[in-house]
Amino acid sequence: MTFDEATQAVPQEVIDGVTFHRHAFNGKLENIRYVNCEFIDTTWHGVDMRDVAFMNCNFQQMHGDAMNIHRVIWQGCKLNNISWRQSQLHHVQFMDGEAHDWRHVDGQFKQVMFSEMTAVNLTFQACEMHNTSWVNGHYRDFHLVQSTCRDVAWMSLEAINAHFLNCNMDRFVGAKVVASNMRLQSCEGGQVRWVQSEFENLLVEDCAWSQAAWSHSQWTNGSIARSSLVGAGFDHASWVNVHVAASDLSRAMFDHATLQGCDLSGVQAPGISLRDARLHRTSLRDACLTSLDARGVALDHVDLTNADCEGGNLIGQPPEAWRVTQHKHARFVDDRAIDDQAWWNKNKPGPRRVWV
Repeated sequence: MTFDEATQAVPQEVIDGVTFHRHAFNGKLENIRYVNCEFIDTTWHGVDMRDVAFMNCNFQQMHGDAMNIHRVIWQGCKLNNISWRQSQLHHVQFMDGEAHDWRHVDGQFKQVMFSEMTAVNLTFQACEMHNTSWVNGHYRDFHLVQSTCRDVAWMSLEAINAHFLNCNMDRFVGAKVVASNMRLQSCEGGQVRWVQSEFENLLVEDCAWSQAAWSHSQWTNGSIARSSLVGAGFDHASWVNVHVAASDLSRAMFDHATLQGCDLSGVQAPGISLRDARLHRTSLRDACLTSLDARGVALDHVDLTNADCEGGNLIGQPPEAWRVTQHKHARFVDDRAIDDQAWWNKNKPGPRRVWV
């Protein structure tokens, strides 16, 4: 629902320039537009709010519980020290505003949009979010705890110190996100995808996602620890100083990716795809890389000591790549069952050779 559609649905009574101080709201609020109003130390208990708009209003210490908020808009508002509990938001928009110290516990979000918002210290705990979007905003100290996210989108956001803890995430999409000091901890679900995004010091810990992706994204500093990211997509990604420990990256795809200064020692990644990837000063020591597809990979000071590369497709590398690669006790067995004729016809690399 667009802002114009929402305002057309609320041909309301207009309340302009009124200050509500220590006022208790309850019952039904319907077809009202508040403009340039002040709400100071107000309580909202069991309020049924429908077709309401808040325009350029200021909220200081708003305490709400058991609210039902339906087709409501906050535009150009400032929300400070907000505490909500057990409240439901349906078809709600927060636009062009600011929020500081907002905590919502045990809430439900359906068809909710946050756009052009600047927010500091937001905590959503034990919330259910469905079809909720965060677009073109700036967020610092964002906490999503013990919550469920389905069909949620983060689009064109700047996020600093975002923390997702014990969340169930399904069909979560982050696109063109610029994030620093983000932590994804003890989360599960599927189709969690970050595309065309930039991460500085991203930590992924104890997570289990199917069909996760960081495609076309830049990841500088950080780690993946004790996580299962089977079939994850890192194609066209750039990793710098990323460490992976005690994690399962089976069938992960790093096609056309660049890894520099990374440590993937001991990673479990059978069936990993490294087609046309570039690895520089990266460790794959003791890694399980059976049946890997490494056609056209570029290796520069890569440590493959004790790595298991049996059944892998390793063609397209010049001899120099192996001369600067540590591969003592690594295992390579040519898989004759692989049909690579199309690749040879396209690239014409010359006579077949195996450098071990």
